[in-house]
This record gives sequence, C-alpha cells and structure tokens, in this order.
Amino acid sequence: MKTSSCQSGSMAPIPARISPPRAMRTYGLTLMACSALVSALTSLMIKFMARRGVSTFEIIFYQRLFQWAVNFSFLLLSRVPFDTWWGSSFEHRFWLSLRGLFGFFALACGYWSVAHLSLSDAYTIRSATPLVCGALSCFLLNEQWPVVEIGASITATVGVWLALHGPYTRGGQGYNPSDMVIAVCAPFFAGASFVALRKASRVHKTHPLVIVNFFAMFTVLLSLPMDFILAQSGIPRGDFARGFPGSSFHLTEWGLVMLISLSAFSSQFLLTVGLQRERAAPASVVMLVGIPGSFALQHLFVKGEVLTVESILGGLILTLSIAAVGIRRCREKQEEARRLDSTDKTVGYSSLQKGRDLHPRCNGHKKSNSGVHGNGASGYAYAAVLRKAN
Repeated sequence: MKTSSCQSGSMAPIPARISPPRAMRTYGLTLMACSALVSALTSLMIKFMARRGVSTFEIIFYQRLFQWAVNFSFLLLSRVPFDTWWGSSFEHRFWLSLRGLFGFFALACGYWSVAHLSLSDAYTIRSATPLVCGALSCFLLNEQWPVVEIGASITATVGVWLALHGPYTRGGQGYNPSDMVIAVCAPFFAGASFVALRKASRVHKTHPLVIVNFFAMFTVLLSLPMDFILAQSGIPRGDFARGFPGSSFHLTEWGLVMLISLSAFSSQFLLTVGLQRERAAPASVVMLVGIPGSFALQHLFVKGEVLTVESILGGLILTLSIAAVGIRRCREKQEEARRLDSTDKTVGYSSLQKGRDLHPRCNGHKKSNSGVHGNGASGYAYAAVLRKAN
C-alpha cells in the first residue's frame, strides 16, 4: 500500500474492512446449494421407503440413531466437558429440551408429509421455515418483523395454499385433510425449535455438538412410543407393533436407511461448512435451489405423482417470497458494513491526525523528559500509530 510521510502534510490511508475472498464465497455458496440438493435427494429416498411400507418413525429412529452415534463419537474426541453434555443449568436444559422436542415434531411432520403428499409439495411447504422463524421471533423474542417480511409471509401463504389445493383444482381426489395439517405444522415446529435454540444460547453459550446431542436423543427416544401409539390406534405405520423395529427389513430397506442417514448427515455437514465461508442471508437464497430440485426429482423418479400447474406456481411464489427476504437482508448487511467502514476510517484518520499534530517532527515541538511537549506519553502513542501506518 502506497503511503505518504507526515512531512508532506498527508496521512496514510486506512485499509478497508477485510471481506472474504470471492473464490471462498463462491465455494461456500456452492456447498450450500449442494446441501439443498442433497436434502431434496433425502426426501426422495424417504418417499421410496414409505412406498415400501416402512413407517415414518422407523426412518426417523434409524437415521437419528446413526447421527447420535456419530455425534457421541465427536463429543468424546473433541473433549467437551462431560458436565456440559446435558446443559449447564436447569433453564439451559429446559430450552435445549424444548429445542429437541420441537425439532422431533418438525422432523416427524416433514417426513410424514413426504410420505403422504407429493414430493415437490412436501418440500415446498417445509421450505417456508425461514418466514415462520421471522414471525415467531417477533412474538416470542421481541425482534423486529419488517414490513417486507410480513408481505413475503402473506404471499408465501398463498403459495402453500396453491400447492396443497392443486389436486382439487384438477378434479382429483386431493390430499387427506389431516395430512395437509401435518404438512403445514412442519415449518411451525421447525421455527419453534429455532426460537428455543436462540433462548438456550442467550442463557448459556452452547457447543454445537451438545445441541445435536439433545436433538438426536429426543428423536430416538420419542420415535419408538409414537409409532407404537399409532399402531395401537389402528393405523398400520410400521413394524414396531409386530416386533423389533426393522425386523421385516430386506436388503433394499437397510440400504435405503443407510443412504438416508448418510445423505442427511452430508447435507448438514455441507451447510455448516458453507456457512463458515458465506453469510446466512445469501445462504437463504441459494438454499432455494432445493425447490426446483425436488420438482425435477419427482418428475424423473416418482411414478404416479404428476406435476400440476398449481404446485409449480405455488413453489415459484414461495421461492420468490423467501428470496425477497434474503436479498433484503443482504442489502442490510452491506449497508451496515459500509457504515462500519466509514466509522473506522473516520476514527482512524482522527487518531492519525492527532498523532501527527503531537509528533515533534510534524509540528516542531521539542521532546521533553515526559514525552511530547504538553501531552506526555499519549503523544508518543499516537506517533507510533503514525509510524506504523507509514
């Protein structure tokens, strides 16, 4: 960086705030796009498992059991203190437990909707989670809910309504009303789990592995009794009522279970790595690539599920609504970064100007025993800043 000396009367420029390199940001966005596509692929495999008569809760049980085992191994290797594995206080454990409970119901409702609705409609409805989070944060965390996000939530509601009512407008049988309600509950439970996680983070700083540990624990422990209750109510939803879960699995079912576990873990891993290289606002826009991905997967691999104009239009409306919110947040972050850069430059130039005025070579003062004449050691401190800049 080219600088000028203090004798010339000009000051050295202050370096701008460092931002991630373009290549790193592109790499992060690519990883998050891959995460969304892998998530859509996971939904496709869940659809295959459901068509083979496997219970929704059986899929959850084996998938999260695998995740719990992997996370437990990471907890041991990362040397996280054992007394923090289950929370640091009663309030902390309470919010982590709520996060695990709501997360389990969000996962169950999402998987149920994939099994009983079309693949694209189920994925589209589940993608409305960011808008639900904004609404719940306003009412439960006293955060702002901008007008743009309110309008996006209203238009997204129209998109969800179109996705759910596509079969009716085409003269088909339509979805079961209870399945439609369960599908709509998925983003609300997911939003509630994120709010609980925010509350837990405010109480105490929580290690990510501890959060995953609570989530996996609740999903594994609750999936067994939930499937048993459904079986006792006369709804044949799996093998739990007939014996040990998975007792009637063949090689294909076990292979799909392992693929679902690996793909879900890979999707979360790619998202985590991507968020380390790019901000969350652009990520919310890039993750929308999963919606057209689910439409493509349904068209190519799911027999008997025809894409309707209403479903495509509903997915498009929801995608544009979430994209509008994400773009707005990106612009807010850019404006905030520009304000911070302007403030840094103003403060930096003021400090350098004061150091130049106090430096004996710049203003002709003579050095005294106590430092710069009339200012003591502070003058030399500012002069050191000036020398370092030059």
